[in-house]
Amino acid sequence: MRFETGFKSKLVLAAMITFLIAFLPSLVFGSGIKENRVFAETGVIDLSSINFNNHPPVGLDGMWEFRWNELLEPEDARWGMHREESQFYPVPLFWTSYGDHQYDSIGQGTYRLIVRTSGQTDYYGISLPEIFSEYKFWINDDLIDQRWDAEGTHVKFLKPSVFVIYSDSDTLELILQVRNRSHSNAGIGQSILFGSEQSVFRSQIFSLSLDLILIAICLFAGIYHSIIYIFRKEEKELLFFGIFCFILSLRTFSTGTTLLTQALPDLSFLVGSRIATAVIPLAVISFQIFAYYFFKKYTARKAFLILLAFNSAYLVMVFVVDSFAYSSAYAYYLLIILATCGFIIGIDIYAIIKREKFALLFLLGFVLLFVGIANDMMHYLQIIITGYYLSAFFAGFILLESLILSIKFSQDHMMISVLSERLESAVNKSNLDPLTGIYNRRFLILSGQRELEMSRRNGQSFSLVMMDVDYFKEINDTYGHDIGDHVIIELTRVISSSIRGSDILTRFGGDEFVLLLPQTGINEAFLVAEKLRGMVEKSAIPINKDADIKITLSLGVSCTSDEVQSFDELMRLADQMLYKSKEKGRNSVC
Repeated sequence: MRFETGFKSKLVLAAMITFLIAFLPSLVFGSGIKENRVFAETGVIDLSSINFNNHPPVGLDGMWEFRWNELLEPEDARWGMHREESQFYPVPLFWTSYGDHQYDSIGQGTYRLIVRTSGQTDYYGISLPEIFSEYKFWINDDLIDQRWDAEGTHVKFLKPSVFVIYSDSDTLELILQVRNRSHSNAGIGQSILFGSEQSVFRSQIFSLSLDLILIAICLFAGIYHSIIYIFRKEEKELLFFGIFCFILSLRTFSTGTTLLTQALPDLSFLVGSRIATAVIPLAVISFQIFAYYFFKKYTARKAFLILLAFNSAYLVMVFVVDSFAYSSAYAYYLLIILATCGFIIGIDIYAIIKREKFALLFLLGFVLLFVGIANDMMHYLQIIITGYYLSAFFAGFILLESLILSIKFSQDHMMISVLSERLESAVNKSNLDPLTGIYNRRFLILSGQRELEMSRRNGQSFSLVMMDVDYFKEINDTYGHDIGDHVIIELTRVISSSIRGSDILTRFGGDEFVLLLPQTGINEAFLVAEKLRGMVEKSAIPINKDADIKITLSLGVSCTSDEVQSFDELMRLADQMLYKSKEKGRNSVC
């Protein structure tokens, strides 16, 4: 087989990219797995040997205590009276797969796990995965989360969540009630992550960032190929490849970290499940048609139409039957997906035999895609417990297919990678102030109400300190904006070194800062503010070898009360107090 000049080098490059992307998920997602993992035994997991201050989150996997057809709360006396009735089953694993019982999908039960820690950390984070059922989740007698509706109503669509808990004990009790009426998979199907507050949130932010990057790749590829199709309407593979990309972006948006529920938190399970499920046959159909037009002269049209009819039938089923029916049929629909994949591979191999120039590159990309499909299928069927990584494989496949189309149509598709890099950088920086490196106004707005509600849930006050530099404009006018930036950076360093690890310092804008003080009353908040004012007043900021700048702060303090309950009200009150400080002559706390 002979290729034109330059094609061999592109083929080698594509093979290398295929290899790297195929193993990238195992390198990235498997990097946190330790050889000596700890597993739960008889409802207890001992993590006392782990210092979570410098350890990544761990999965609370292993044998959990499980009570079938009982909904027990933490204080329920039956936990102790009837322990012999308890069964211990592996988590993650749906209860329909428990070997000796294989309970019905429709039913209810209660999971329980005791977590023993070293006690070296007060604040822990817990990441609850997608649960296809109604549930209530307790930690140490506190109801942390629930997605539970009365009989006759429907549960809201699944939403992975992260919770921060405070514990002054070395033992945590986790209780999860689950009631299933809507899905063929019931129970805990994915790992619950546990670690320090910071590490669990980092893991969540990483997952969100990855989803956003994958969505951007798919959207850009879809837009790009759709635009090309406008000028090349005879090349219908461009149109269906673009549609395929749009559908994949919708799939990533509605699954994984389920950004869909971030946008629509009250979305019902019936609607959300139909969206998340329908994108699967839609993706298969659009890709099947793309492959048909790409290898049209090699495709057996009758076999193509038969498979298209089966895929379309399942798509219709998703919208005309209830969620339990189409989720139960999904395991059988996977056979149709496998048959479609086999059909496309067969066409591709035949095209290679016929020396179709792009067939080998297409096969490399499709093998990559098939690895992702196989992983997600086996994870869904719980043959293996690895996680859903198909979106990452999809993104890799799209990049490879874009390489094929760029060669075929002499177009430069490198803009996809450029956009991905820009988006990744934007996601990483979106919550940080570029000058000081601390959290920015966006993060303050997003996290303020959450921190307030967390403190209220623990029965404690929440305070806020708003501050700005006195006469900062004169510093800029006298010394220039570079010196002004230097002052802001040094001020950030002074404040950061003087606050607790649980406090959150943010730059609100310009010379204005906001300090969040969780679990802090008004008197303690005043002491913190006065301490900061005094430290800044005593500090001297060098601007060159011979000169220093002395600055002062005006600070306004607010705290939750019967009259002040929301974060917006706290901000308004702190702003009013800040202006009172300035009216008093500045360098003061009100």
